Amino acid sequence: MKKLTAMILALMLIAPVCLAEGSAHTHVPAEEWDRDLQQHWHACECGEKLGAEDHVMDDYECTVCGSEIRVYDEEYAEIYNYNEQDEITRNTTYGAEDVVLDDYRYLIEYDAEGNRIREENYWFDWLIETIEYTIGPDGWSQPVIQKYFDPEGGSSVNRYDEYGNLIRSESFDDIGALIFEEDYEYTYDEDGMILGCRQTGRYTAGDSYVYETNEHGDDTLSAYYIADGTLDFGRRTEYEYNENGLKVWSRTYDLADDRLVEEITFGVVSDEYDEWDYAKTVTEYAEDGCSTVTEYDDNYNELSVTKYNEDGEIETVYRYEYEFDDYGNIMWCGRYENDRLYETSQYDIVETEDYSAYFEMIRTEIDQDGSMYIREYDMDGNEVSAGLFDKDGNPFSGSMTAMPQNPAEENDAEKTDAEETGEENSGEDKEQTGAGVAGGALMGL
Repeated sequence: MKKLTAMILALMLIAPVCLAEGSAHTHVPAEEWDRDLQQHWHACECGEKLGAEDHVMDDYECTVCGSEIRVYDEEYAEIYNYNEQDEITRNTTYGAEDVVLDDYRYLIEYDAEGNRIREENYWFDWLIETIEYTIGPDGWSQPVIQKYFDPEGGSSVNRYDEYGNLIRSESFDDIGALIFEEDYEYTYDEDGMILGCRQTGRYTAGDSYVYETNEHGDDTLSAYYIADGTLDFGRRTEYEYNENGLKVWSRTYDLADDRLVEEITFGVVSDEYDEWDYAKTVTEYAEDGCSTVTEYDDNYNELSVTKYNEDGEIETVYRYEYEFDDYGNIMWCGRYENDRLYETSQYDIVETEDYSAYFEMIRTEIDQDGSMYIREYDMDGNEVSAGLFDKDGNPFSGSMTAMPQNPAEENDAEKTDAEETGEENSGEDKEQTGAGVAGGALMGL
């Protein structure tokens, strides 16, 4: 009896009577907590906050309303709420001055066994998604039909098979007219594992495409057709795999004439946990009979590019050398053309409290006579200086230029120089122009 009396008194405290547009209104508090970064309360449909109190925090969680509050800095914070199944029911993102940037709510319905049967998702007050579920062969909830609603107009519908795999997708404009449709056909083994998939897409304008994949998920066919059904572009690919299902080689052919266009030889990399394949050698065949062979290391860095003419003779060989730090980051790269070093890049890593930046710091382009055009960059990729040097590293007169970070400062500096020196700089300008042309020639290497 005492507990009942206490509950009645509590409701009387948070459900007072107010006047709304001249008529009496009794506040009815919502069952669920509402919240912001500072407080929690029960909201009335009239918008009044009832029983607002400050959060009582234990680490990241309020022990009263159950909100998980993550404040990352003054301009970014998030609040998460969960249901009894420990699934997110609301996620709110805040920006500077606690402005709400995004507010997502997830209304999930469950059956008696706790399986999902329906879901409605909102962005602020806009319904953006509904999902209907069924119980799949594995006993878990699987989506059957999923609908998306764009707040700016338009919608889409996805349909799924009993395994939860997408079988049809449709997109509609803001008046409900179909603009695109896509179908998926799967081949399964007796355990429900995918052995292959055929994907076809069609636009109402008439263009279409077809993709096919095998049991490894690798593309075996890709074809694009224009409105009258004519093939616009198409490729088919064959593979060989080892006993562990890793690729050994692949060959890709043009669908139009069945011409071999690409051949890849794969290598295998492994660690204590897993192994995987990588493209070791890629050969591309052009229509005129020329070909290009590119070799890679197991970190996907180019080692060499060899170009052959239509008679199979080598025309050009590009070779690349690297220096790495202890973590595998490239710190220096040298690029060679027919064994002549023509360009180098030096990299750096800058560590701050907030982030780390990996960037190209210096690029040197080397002409055949040994002269060098050297650029320096900051961590944002902006060129900060450039200059032309002889083969011994001595700068050519007037060739060094600094790049102001503020264009307004550059203009002011130019005006000041012009006012102070007048016509006296004419000879230097010609010398600078000549250095710029030389540097431009080196850039073309």
